Amino acid sequence: MKKILLLYAIFLTLLFHPSTVLSKQNSLSTKPNTSKVTNVSIYVNNKKVINKTNSIMVRNQNMVPALPIIQKLGGSGKWNSAKERLDINFKNKKFVLYANKRVVYVEDKRLSIDTAPKIVNGIPMVTLQLINQITGSTIQVDKNKKAVYLGKINNTPLYSIANIPQLFPLKTNKIVVIDPGHGGEEAGASYGGIDEKDLNLDVALRLNSLLKNRGIKVYMTRSSDETLTLKERSDLANKLNASLLVSVHHNALPNNNQYSGTETLYNPSSSSLGNVDGRRLAQIAQNELVRKLMTTNRGIKSRPELSVLRRSTMPSIIAEVGYMSNTNERSKLKNANFRQQAAEALCSSILKALNEI
Repeated sequence: MKKILLLYAIFLTLLFHPSTVLSKQNSLSTKPNTSKVTNVSIYVNNKKVINKTNSIMVRNQNMVPALPIIQKLGGSGKWNSAKERLDINFKNKKFVLYANKRVVYVEDKRLSIDTAPKIVNGIPMVTLQLINQITGSTIQVDKNKKAVYLGKINNTPLYSIANIPQLFPLKTNKIVVIDPGHGGEEAGASYGGIDEKDLNLDVALRLNSLLKNRGIKVYMTRSSDETLTLKERSDLANKLNASLLVSVHHNALPNNNQYSGTETLYNPSSSSLGNVDGRRLAQIAQNELVRKLMTTNRGIKSRPELSVLRRSTMPSIIAEVGYMSNTNERSKLKNANFRQQAAEALCSSILKALNEI
């Protein structure tokens, strides 16, 4: 009995910890670490679809029955057990998946996915992340109710899965450099007992994890509290021949504690890769941050004089997540869930940009 309770406790820890939703997918093994679990209720648009379903974990990703969820979200689907093929139709798009294959065909275009569908007791199971990618539906988890919510949400969940752009192929040949602003002797802005350098690093580390879990090659200018010159930051990105440079910052306006919101800075003279230059990258990031964080939209701003933007030889931005000088916004920035959402928005932005390169 004690062993069963211990296994159940481990499952709950994995299921409801944000870092397990987007997990590493480096292995191509068809025999991932899989375990059956119970007592997970699933709601779609606040209506219970599945009561206490058996869910499984594959490489730390939560997998759930695909068809009833897709159908309740307005799509349709069919499972061919002989061919182990899952056909899904959603908003006039056709998706074809196969059990144990990490690919999906979208209108006959073959794309990579993180985790292959699995069959449990004859039922096709897919990850919550894949459902999010196909439908664009918000997915949220309430650890107290042991429930997963999709679609319209009325409750306040523990965390949510980012609306990652639909089914991007992995861009493993691209390099992204993340630059947590300030650090070491350079604290940046300081308000309410917190330093900007610490907020920058926290969001950057979360972003680093999300991108690596999506198969992106990521380098950080710093991963601890250390002092770097501005030149060292852009030099690293240039030396690596990175595709994108994203510098994470938080804002402050000392003489106006009412001012709040999100803004993104760029160099209008930056080089371009594909359809992406500094301005385009800034607009993508600004849109994603404001949508996800629901902060005031302060827009994108041309700042060619800033060293990191001026010296970098690839599309680069400085994302100013929020204003530490504003009491209400500072309280949000102190919240780990808010910082996770900021990282998710930046992750979504980078994936969108890579897809345009």
